[in-house]
Amino acid sequence: MTTPTTGNPPAGWYTDPAGSGGERWFDGAGWTEHVQTPPPPAPAVPTQFTPDPRFGPATPAAGGFGQAAPDPRFGPAAPAAGGFGQAAPDPRFGPAAPAAASTGWIQPVENHYLVNTAANLDDGKNTPARVALVVSVLAMLGVPIAGVAGIVLAVVGLKRATRLEAAGWEPKGRGRARWAMGLSIVGLVISSLLVANAVRGALADAVPTLDLRAMETEIAAGVAEQAGVTVTVQCPDTVVDGATSFQCVAVDPAGASTTVNVQVVDDAGGWTWQIG
Repeated sequence: MTTPTTGNPPAGWYTDPAGSGGERWFDGAGWTEHVQTPPPPAPAVPTQFTPDPRFGPATPAAGGFGQAAPDPRFGPAAPAAGGFGQAAPDPRFGPAAPAAASTGWIQPVENHYLVNTAANLDDGKNTPARVALVVSVLAMLGVPIAGVAGIVLAVVGLKRATRLEAAGWEPKGRGRARWAMGLSIVGLVISSLLVANAVRGALADAVPTLDLRAMETEIAAGVAEQAGVTVTVQCPDTVVDGATSFQCVAVDPAGASTTVNVQVVDDAGGWTWQIG
C-alpha cells in the first residue's frame, strides 16, 4: 500500500494513521505495510538539587505540611499517639494500661454489712457483732435507742456468723452477738422502766391549779342560794395551789363578813366549801 504525497516529511516511524495503536513506516513517499509496537518511553532523569555551600547540608524536614524539622540534638521524635490532643507514650515505661473505671470511695449499699450479711466474707470478720456488744453496754446504762440498735446489730451479727460458717470460716462473733442480744433486751426493759417511773413521778408531782376567781364566784352563788343573801367572796391570792385547806371571806351588803372554809379533796384539784 503506497500513498503518493507531496511535501512529505523524511522517512521514519510515525504514529499509525490507521489507528492500530502502533507505529507505521513512512518511506518518504508514502505509508508502507510495516507496523511495529512503539518503544517504551525513556525514564525521566530527576534533576539533582545542588545545595548552597554557604548554608551547609540541609536538614530533612519532618513529614506533613507545616511541621518543623526535628532538632538533631534531641534525637528522633517519638511517634505521636492516636487521637487528638493525646501525648506520645514514653517507650521506657511500655504501653499504657487501660484505665479502670473508678467507683470512688462510696461503698455500694448492697455490699454493706447491714444490708447484705454475705458481703466481704473474705476478711472473715464479724464487725456487726462487735459493735452490737458495745451498743448493748450503752443499753444497760439506760439509753433506750441503744437497746433497739443493739438488738438489730445482734441479729445481723448472728446471720453473718452463720454465713461465715457456711463459707468455711470460723463463725466469729456468734458469742458476742448472743450476749449483745441478751444485754440489749435487758437494757431495753430497764430503759422502759426508767421512762415509766419518770413519767409517773412527773404526774405525781404535778400540782393542781386552783382558779381562785371561779372559786369566789361559785361560793358567792352557793351562799346566796342557801342564805338568800348576796355576798362578795374574797380568797387570798397567796394560797398555794394544791393546799389541803384555806379560808375565804364572804362580805354581805351591810359589811358583815363571814369565814368560808375551803378544803381540797383530791390531786385533780377538786374542792369543797362550808361557812365556818
